[in-house]
Amino acid sequence: MVLTLLVAMEGRLTAGALSRGEGLVAWHQMYSVLTPPRCINCHTSVGFPRQGDDGHRHMSNVARGSDDRGAAAMRCSTCHQSANQTASGVPGARGWRLAPLRMAWEGLSTGDLCRALLDPRRGGMTPAKFVEHLRDEQGIDGLILGGTELPLILPDAGYGGVPFLDTTLIHADRIIEEMVS
Repeated sequence: MVLTLLVAMEGRLTAGALSRGEGLVAWHQMYSVLTPPRCINCHTSVGFPRQGDDGHRHMSNVARGSDDRGAAAMRCSTCHQSANQTASGVPGARGWRLAPLRMAWEGLSTGDLCRALLDPRRGGMTPAKFVEHLRDEQGIDGLILGGTELPLILPDAGYGGVPFLDTTLIHADRIIEEMVS
């Protein structure tokens, strides 16, 4: 799985890198990546996971459990394996579980979600920690840096074994290749 990452918090990417207005535009792009049902269904503020695009209660009356991995009789790993299940359509990833309640995003405004992501008490993450989370919990194989500013924030070729794909560089290389052939 390769995930597109848009990083912009607190209205700016790095000190002086963007104006506040440009940072807010980038943040709204990130907000749209973080708030689809796939994320919100597990970053829920209730004692159970949600599922589907409508966010309905998870079937089989699944409960959060004390460790966010389901109740004793119905652990998340009973159905959610380390990879997506083609035959059943059940999604999977290593270490499948609900986000802890302190990391609930459900119902948060854009400002509240931004503040929550920056707050270490609520699971706030640096870009490097976020990459680790996506690698370890979501099983990503690479990160598409979908914007011209992102390589400035994440200038390395990758982190923790996760390669970064710089779309600006990829497009520029392809254009040059077309021009010289």
